[in-house]
Amino acid sequence: MILVNLPVDESVLDICPIEPDTLVLAVPNALIPLLPPDTGPVFDFSGAASLPFVVLGPSQELRQLFDKLCAAADFRPTIAAEVVGVTTAWAMARAGVGAALLPLQFVSSQHFDESLTLLSIRSNSYIRQPAIVRRQGQFI
Repeated sequence: MILVNLPVDESVLDICPIEPDTLVLAVPNALIPLLPPDTGPVFDFSGAASLPFVVLGPSQELRQLFDKLCAAADFRPTIAAEVVGVTTAWAMARAGVGAALLPLQFVSSQHFDESLTLLSIRSNSYIRQPAIVRRQGQFI
């Protein structure tokens, strides 16, 4: 068995979806002035166009979701740093390097300090659907 984010090939696998995960933008407080003045806890992603970002590598799912969000918001992001994992992206956002798009379940499991503001994305259709997956017919 493995834990993955959907989609996967359902023709050969049994899938048991678990709680979906939404994405949030972790913004260093020092960068908040770069957002539009009316930015609240839920905002349009297009308002983040002037922020520098900490992103994952292009082959990673979270980066692909980030790229889709930027395309839908019609802006080309400024990449301050490209990192390997969400833990590093979280640490760099906390250090003030740039804003990071992160899964809410990950952020909720971390020690949170007052150096960041978490923003939910309005009309967030970018939801990760984790699932437990195993080969069909395999004994559990």
